[in-house]
Amino acid sequence: MNRDGVIIAVMLLILIVASVVRFIRVRRSDLAIYDKIELDWETLVETVIAECVEITKEETFETSSDDELDLALSRRRKTTRALKDCVFGIDSQKKVVIQLIYDIVAHNCKTLEEVLRVKDFSPEALDSRTKFEILMYFYQKDYGKDAFKQMVSEYDLDRVRYVIDGYKPSYMITDEDIDMIYAEKEIDMAYADMVMVIAILIYQEFKGFGVIDTIRSMNVNGVNIGSSGTVLAMDDTNNEFPLTRSVWVYFNGKQMHMRFLDMGSEAEMMRIVQLVIRWNQPGSLHEKRGYIVNTMYDKSRVCAVRPTLSESWAVYIRKFSPTKITPTMILNKEGIVNSQLPLNWTRYVILCQVTTGFTGPQGSGKTTYMSGSIDFSDPRKTIRVLEMAPELYFRENFPEYNILSLSETEYIKMETAQDILKKCDGQILFVGEVASAPVALRMVEGGQVGYEAVFFSHHGNTPDNMIYGLRNSCIQAGGFTDALIAEQQVVQVVKNNIRLNYTIEGERYLEYAVEIIPVPQAEDYPSLDRTDLEWSKAVAMREFFYRTTDRKTFKTNKLFHYDLATHTYIADNPPSPDLVKLMLSRLPISEQKVFLEWVASNWHLTNIKGA
Repeated sequence: MNRDGVIIAVMLLILIVASVVRFIRVRRSDLAIYDKIELDWETLVETVIAECVEITKEETFETSSDDELDLALSRRRKTTRALKDCVFGIDSQKKVVIQLIYDIVAHNCKTLEEVLRVKDFSPEALDSRTKFEILMYFYQKDYGKDAFKQMVSEYDLDRVRYVIDGYKPSYMITDEDIDMIYAEKEIDMAYADMVMVIAILIYQEFKGFGVIDTIRSMNVNGVNIGSSGTVLAMDDTNNEFPLTRSVWVYFNGKQMHMRFLDMGSEAEMMRIVQLVIRWNQPGSLHEKRGYIVNTMYDKSRVCAVRPTLSESWAVYIRKFSPTKITPTMILNKEGIVNSQLPLNWTRYVILCQVTTGFTGPQGSGKTTYMSGSIDFSDPRKTIRVLEMAPELYFRENFPEYNILSLSETEYIKMETAQDILKKCDGQILFVGEVASAPVALRMVEGGQVGYEAVFFSHHGNTPDNMIYGLRNSCIQAGGFTDALIAEQQVVQVVKNNIRLNYTIEGERYLEYAVEIIPVPQAEDYPSLDRTDLEWSKAVAMREFFYRTTDRKTFKTNKLFHYDLATHTYIADNPPSPDLVKLMLSRLPISEQKVFLEWVASNWHLTNIKGA
């Protein structure tokens, strides 16, 4: 190397050393500034965010061995992964990030006095939201994900309130409820408890789902935001019911307004909605695409909407419970009389592969009941499942059964998934919800060819409406041009309707079971009377128009119903001989006699014969 080259190399080395020294001085200066500043809440949050970001991009480690270096690199990878994945609501990653925030807060607030300067934990200084988080923090130590359930049960928080207009019934948890519980508990918080609560609150603001983060992780039926509060008066500071106070919890069949929770701003609502739908990259929620139906990491179903499709940002989370729930657990409750009637009927319907529509309003439990009814099925039968969005999760509760589920995606529609299932060796088909015309048409076709039975949920209010709704969908999908023929095909497939319902107080029950019986259409027309041709012709024409317009292709036979007044299941009419014959043909010989005896005893029959 010549002299000039040596000079250039030395100069470059000097510049590199100077840059490193300057970086270290600036870094130390920044940390010194944090040490000198008297922390308040906003500054602490900024400090936490800054240090979390710094951790993920730190390149150098001061270690004395390769093992220490490997450990440091592993810690950084774990932390970086947790910071990235905790936004999906993954509990394990969430705990890592909260612990990281805890360490940063503890480093910056080393004494109890410094903690109290950041956040005053005296009862009179705490808002209801913070008190709720403190209560959940302590309840979770004993009850885990049932913490909210325990508090509601302990203080009867799901009772009917008459707050709206002073006399209208509703379900809600108010600021006064939280204040009362907090005062009664007389919580004594140590330094570590205060730091942990601060870490939880910062996490919710930084990476979590805001004010719904804790309640969403609990064992509740669901959570939604954006369904109450005024929209036009958002800028009114005196508005008692702003849109931001629209947090609702679906719990034990009751929609409870969490009136003590306030998201603070519409921007925070937008952040929560957009964060909730991020799992599995479903795409962006923009004005041209004003809704997204998706799932979360824990398999909760999510439906999000935004303006201008809706009047406000809103998201609806329906939680999946990994707990196995069977029809017996749903119906066989204390105080219910003759619950074995609907339970045994459900068992025989499933076991005998009688195509059945499970109907009922939203929240009545029809999906849960249909899902639990798999418990009655023969494990030797292969089960295929079709859903708009995953929510049945049969395999979680029946992992040893032969089950495959397909659901709609952004690129694969329900009807395409249904066609794919035909090639997957299925014997019994479950359809999560027959909500579109193509799915209804293919469900009817599946009941005719391809599957031994189809079980589906539908929103028909009555058995007649269910049949008419399926008929109209089949016509709309292009499968039929004649309404009469379409209706006849539906009636030939769907044999049974089980309806679920619930009271305004949240009591769920099986309302009734109805058999769908086809009415024979191939009957001779009235013969002509040669002595009175005009009258004969009129009678024949009348019969023709009756058959092609008003004449029903089916009749309904109510098998049993639930009496709300006495909490009793009451048998009405026995199943028809044709249905009994069908069910017997699909029962093992060893069970046929038992089935006949059960039918005879419940409907008080003295003469019933088998096939």
